[in-house]
Amino acid sequence: MLYSNAKKHRGASLILLGYLVLACFYALKTPIFLKPDEARHFDYVRYLKTYHVLPIVSSAYTGIDGRPHYETQGHQPPFYYVLMALVTLRDDMSDTQELYRPNPHYLSTEYGNKNPFTPGRSKSEMSFYAGRFVSLLFGAVAIVVVYLMVREFAPRVALIAMAIMAFNPQFLFISTSFSNDASIIALITIGLWQAVRILKSGFTGRRAALLGITIGFATLSKLSGLLLFMVIPFTVMWRILEGRYLEGELGKAALSLALSLSIPFPWFWRNYELYGDPLAQNALLLIMLPRELPLNLPVDLGRLLRFAWKAYWLDFSPGGIFFADGWVYLVLALFAGWGFIGALIASVRKGDLRAYLGLCTLWVITVLLAILALIIRFDFFVESGRWLLPASPAFAIMLALGIGETIPDRLTRVLTPLLPAIWGCFAVFALVFYLLPEYASPSTYPSEKDLEVPNPTFISLEDKVAVLGYTVDKLEARAGDEVKVTIYWEALEAMDENYSVFVQLLGRDSLRIAQLDTYPAMGIYPTSRWRKSQVVRDSYLVRVPQALSMPIRCQIVAGMYDFSTRDRLKAFDAQGNTLDSIALGYIVLRPTTPLEVPSEAKLSLPIEFGGKIGLVGRAVQKADYSLKLILWWRSYVEVGKDYTVFVHLCEEDGGIAAQGDSPPMRNGFPTSLWKEGDMVRDEHIIELPSDLAEGTYFIAVGLYDPGTMERLPAFESGQHLLKDAFIIPGIAF
Repeated sequence: MLYSNAKKHRGASLILLGYLVLACFYALKTPIFLKPDEARHFDYVRYLKTYHVLPIVSSAYTGIDGRPHYETQGHQPPFYYVLMALVTLRDDMSDTQELYRPNPHYLSTEYGNKNPFTPGRSKSEMSFYAGRFVSLLFGAVAIVVVYLMVREFAPRVALIAMAIMAFNPQFLFISTSFSNDASIIALITIGLWQAVRILKSGFTGRRAALLGITIGFATLSKLSGLLLFMVIPFTVMWRILEGRYLEGELGKAALSLALSLSIPFPWFWRNYELYGDPLAQNALLLIMLPRELPLNLPVDLGRLLRFAWKAYWLDFSPGGIFFADGWVYLVLALFAGWGFIGALIASVRKGDLRAYLGLCTLWVITVLLAILALIIRFDFFVESGRWLLPASPAFAIMLALGIGETIPDRLTRVLTPLLPAIWGCFAVFALVFYLLPEYASPSTYPSEKDLEVPNPTFISLEDKVAVLGYTVDKLEARAGDEVKVTIYWEALEAMDENYSVFVQLLGRDSLRIAQLDTYPAMGIYPTSRWRKSQVVRDSYLVRVPQALSMPIRCQIVAGMYDFSTRDRLKAFDAQGNTLDSIALGYIVLRPTTPLEVPSEAKLSLPIEFGGKIGLVGRAVQKADYSLKLILWWRSYVEVGKDYTVFVHLCEEDGGIAAQGDSPPMRNGFPTSLWKEGDMVRDEHIIELPSDLAEGTYFIAVGLYDPGTMERLPAFESGQHLLKDAFIIPGIAF
């Protein structure tokens, strides 16, 4: 008999096991306090453990800013927080403040830094993860109850409903957060299950008591649990309409109602005494603030629905900042459309399912209307898919029933196990392609012993951190490309401070072309978590500006600094010599489109030098004591050798009055790096002598090899130019 039962529920056991395994990854691989409001919920528990009273929302503040974290959740019912205070009763939370170190680079980089906090090491981490795993257990309860609920009226699709809920990536993400979200979902699911059993077989004293107790504890878990009251009149009215109402059921329904109100009554009374409102909505108004401008329903509702659809399935962030690719939501929309159309068909064809579809539909609508009511009243927008997850059991059941209705009987044996497997693969896909890459920890090693470090060096940053080596993934990049710089850091000591890393691409005269600033591992692994002698291999993606107009050679430099003071850690080489910066080599950057020569500067015919380089434009700008000559060069081939530009201001007889020789761009982009098609804007300054005589001068321009002083042959329309120089005449003083 036991074996028979185990075999009967084998599919459900596999889904539960899959959920538990995946949920562990979602719990452990997501950074501390990254999930919505975790920092606030955790501080509520700390406050409760410290002072042994529930927090009170103070009227001394307006809005969220300035309030202690715990107070922003002071309007919340206490069930989850009391439970977590008991679970972590023996845990030391005296250094909890270490977890609340802010991330100053939050949302400041193209990738990463989606975590608002960068926690240091703290003894209270164990309490935090305990909370996530308690939520995980609530999530497991919810999916098991969905399975048991659907078996009451549609056992053929019970596994499909269970899988849709269990393997929704957002459910996995939220059901492993330190918050009361998973507990309310579990209690709502149990309440709906009891309602289903009552619809099927009527009220009994036991069912009525279980429903009332569930609603009572759901209300004590989160105020949305109060919405479960609607199932009591719904079940009574439906049984009356079906003519299956039995004598005495109204009294049992009253028992449910009485229990559901009596359990949270002490909390209602406390709120009434404190805020003059049993539901603490007045307290919530102090936090959220009332909406001043009314919603533009056609616009805002459409925006809400689009956002909610994405956030319901996958938003791995504190709220609204990390979604999947658009095609993922399109596929989900097609699947949901299939399910909803099938559910409509089922409601018409199968009268025995109407009560359960009606219950699920009513619950989904109730949750949506409650969210809309909050948005209309309070000055905020739904920032996370977790707001919709209380409707997830009903949503999963409706989709499963609809899909089951459209599956031919001959395919049931194949699709019943296949669809849950596909959903499981979807949850794995979301984990592997979105969550893990976004919040990946860097590779770490206990020490540099036996570690092969590329480009080995040793640069110490004030004896706190050392650079052991580095790699750059490319020698050349174009505008808009990413340059991946990987640095091998060694912690020379354990640090209390969180230092920021900077990686810069510097052009001529240390002109900053691109820069990335972040805590290590894009905020995931700050220096306060590094252990002495630990080697951290960390990569940084620096984006080349799209607006880059011409080729340039950049030096790659890096370092660390204190964000609060902007003071850099001083760098020293192995001999103790002070360094200006940590140099990590050079890279050539090129634009995506060639530089255009202004029409007024463009030469009618280019001047060719050695068949390699062409002068295609020039402009002269006069100042009081100098001349600025701007030259536009085009490379016809890969030059492969360094040449210097000579710029001579000459008298009419050819004597040199002044000159401004230098490599192109003052060596900012030497000709040895030029490739076919490169266009270079090159400025030269000719300092004029104080005794320069009045008269007319000309400028001679050309190229020469600085090693041999030999000039490159210069040609114009095939004619060899005298002295291999291009002449710009008519410079009068």
